[in-house]
Amino acid sequence: MRALVVIPGRQLHGAERALMDLATSWRNRGGVSIVATPDDGAASRAAHAAGIETHDLRQRRGALRHALRLRSLVDRQTVDVVIVDSDEGAWSAAVAVRMARRGVVVRRVAAGEALPAGWRSRWSAKLARIGFVFTLPATGADAAPAGPLGVRLAEARDDADEAFDTPPRLICVAGSREAEGRALGEVLRAFALLRRRFPRLRLAIVGVQDRTMQTRARLHAAALRVAEGMDWISDPLHGVEALRRAEIGCVVAGGDDCVYGLLDLMAWGIPVVASRTTLSEHYVADGIHGALLAVMDAAHIASELSAMLASPDGRTAMGHAARMRVQREFSDADMAAPFELMASRLLRRSA
Repeated sequence: MRALVVIPGRQLHGAERALMDLATSWRNRGGVSIVATPDDGAASRAAHAAGIETHDLRQRRGALRHALRLRSLVDRQTVDVVIVDSDEGAWSAAVAVRMARRGVVVRRVAAGEALPAGWRSRWSAKLARIGFVFTLPATGADAAPAGPLGVRLAEARDDADEAFDTPPRLICVAGSREAEGRALGEVLRAFALLRRRFPRLRLAIVGVQDRTMQTRARLHAAALRVAEGMDWISDPLHGVEALRRAEIGCVVAGGDDCVYGLLDLMAWGIPVVASRTTLSEHYVADGIHGALLAVMDAAHIASELSAMLASPDGRTAMGHAARMRVQREFSDADMAAPFELMASRLLRRSA
């Protein structure tokens, strides 16, 4: 099958990264994947690096113009399925396949997102064959296959750094939503508490894109007098070295960013600390791969991190279990399988 994967964003975080991984998995499983994305964005560069055909899809004024651009790609590339991840994208794709008289639409429902129920979803279903693939299994939607996110298993870490008595390191994966900013503030306060017991402790913050939030967090760190022990990494793709050198990870992001934060840490064999939610419980077993906290405040975070820092053997065991679970259940190689299944169902109904 020939799949057109629409990636409207210019960054490569969360949903954009999920779609790029999906396109790569589709190609590696023997299908033909084509990526439509702004040619000046990170997704376009990643697609070129992976050897995937790309077409420029700059955001145009009006959903109809966007749909016409998609229609031309569906026609010229003889596309069988258009894969999108938003109501707006599904509507444009439905118009495109209806006008082209070929193909179906598969809508990815992101981690933590409810089943779309707006007017665009209703009209999309009237215009074209459309199916949904949920990142987490959806209650009462047995016909819709679940498509969990996956990552590539990281290279095995060694303990060479410990021989040089390097400072212990934490890494925090954060997002840019207001609630995530508040949670990041709790992590900073926990870090300040931990520095009293572990004065050489360092903290790397990964993934905060919003400049206003980052400025507030930097000022907060300065007020707590811990700024000199921190590193800021805006782009998660540049955080590989930070991941390799971290002992414990803390995730305060939401949605797809949360899932990728958890899986990236686990793939490196790093135990994780996160809020106890339906999303985090799907990927992390409390006490086995890390710790899930019912209350994500500074005191609880500091207490859990302190216990982990004081127990190297416990950290190693949790990290090994986390890495093995990613290898066993959350490989990026199979991400495209549920989308292929849904597309096949829809195409058979259209025949």
